Amino acid sequence: MVGILTKQPFEMIDCSIDFAADVSSGTLTLDSCTAQNMATFADTTALVIATNPAPSVTGTVVSFRVQAGNGGENHKITVRVTQSNGDQFEADLQLSVTQQ
Repeated sequence: MVGILTKQPFEMIDCSIDFAADVSSGTLTLDSCTAQNMATFADTTALVIATNPAPSVTGTVVSFRVQAGNGGENHKITVRVTQSNGDQFEADLQLSVTQQ
């Protein structure tokens, strides 16, 4: 797990994950950026990963925006990329939604 991001339900926050430590050379392609409720295992991608702007890759960095969620929920965000030589990498981030 890359880390834990805490936000309130109303907040929309830009996030990024850098795969520089994994990538030897070449370019990265974003395979997926998904979210899953850690208590129910339900797919929450449509709820917490914004589509505008859509997740994107610049160099070794994948950028995406998190939104919504209900207070008390924890979501696992999983980002998967493929390097131009065929190597594949995955990173997870925990999103904790807290109403303060």
